[in-house]
Amino acid sequence: RLGGGVWDEGDGRFIGATAQTLAPRIRDRDPATLALLSQVDGVIWDEIHTAAGDQVRAVFNACPRAYWRFGLSGTPLNRSDMRSILSVASTEQIIYEVAADELVRLGVSSRCTVRMLRVRQPAVAWDFGDGYTTAVVRSKARNAAVVRAVLASTKPTLVFFKSLEHGALLQKMIERAGVPCKVASGRDSQQSRVDKLKWLVREGHAALLVNKIFQEGEVDRCLAQVRDVVNAVGGESAIVALQQLGRGMRIDRCAVTGAVLKDEFTLWDFFDETDDGGEPTAIERHARKRANAYAKAGHQVLIED
Repeated sequence: RLGGGVWDEGDGRFIGATAQTLAPRIRDRDPATLALLSQVDGVIWDEIHTAAGDQVRAVFNACPRAYWRFGLSGTPLNRSDMRSILSVASTEQIIYEVAADELVRLGVSSRCTVRMLRVRQPAVAWDFGDGYTTAVVRSKARNAAVVRAVLASTKPTLVFFKSLEHGALLQKMIERAGVPCKVASGRDSQQSRVDKLKWLVREGHAALLVNKIFQEGEVDRCLAQVRDVVNAVGGESAIVALQQLGRGMRIDRCAVTGAVLKDEFTLWDFFDETDDGGEPTAIERHARKRANAYAKAGHQVLIED
C-alpha cells in the first residue's frame, strides 16, 4: 500500500496506491519510486475520468511497461474542459458500459428521480468569480429553494455546496428552518468527516452539508443510509453532477435480515432561469446541461415550480 502516510511495497505483486502519494515523488524524480513503477505490468485505476488531471497522468507516464490498463468510472467521459481525451489516452477506448436502469434492475443500485425546482432571478454578468457568487452563493431566491428542497427531502439528506461561504450561509438557513445541520469540508480530518456522517444517520431527521470531498471514494459504509441528495452547487459539469447523484445510489439493507430499506431516492437540483428574456444566460445553460446529463444517464428528470 502506497498512500495515506503508508509506504509498504509488500512483495511487489499487487500495490494499492494513490496519485497524491506517487505524483510528488515522480515530480522529484525519486529513484526508488521510478524504479518500482518502471516494473509495473498492469494498472487498474478507479475514477478513470481523473486521468485528465496532471497527477494521474504522471503516474501512467511513469509506468511505460504497463500494457494492461483498465479504467473504472461511474461518470461519463465528457468533461466540460474537453480534456477527457487524456483519460482515453491512458487506457484506450471504452470496452463496456452499463446503464443506470440496468443496475437498478439487477438490484445493484437505487432508482433515482431527479427533481429540479425552478428558480427565477435577475440576470447577472457571468464570470468565474462575481457571477457565481451573486447568482448561486448569495442568491436569496436560490438559497430559499435549497432550503425548500431540504425540507421536502426524505432524511437524512446530503447537501452539496462549493464554496465555504455558501456552506456557512446554507447551514444557518437550514437550521433556522428547523432541520439539524452540520458542515463537512476539506478542513475536517478524515475521521471528523466519518463522525459527522455517522451523526447524520444517527440523528435521522437532519442534513449534512458537504463539498467535493464527499463526491468520490468510500467515506463510510453508513453512506448507504442517506436517503436524498441535494445539489446546491450549480455549474455545468456533468461529471460533478453525476458524482453527487451517485452518493445516493447505494442500496441500504438491514444488517440482520438483509431486507431492503432503501432502493430509491430523489436528487434535488435547481432549474435556473433569469428575467433576461433574450438568449439563455450562463446559469440557465448550466442548468440545462445538468438536466441533460441526468437524462442521458438514464434517470427520470422532473422540472417543477
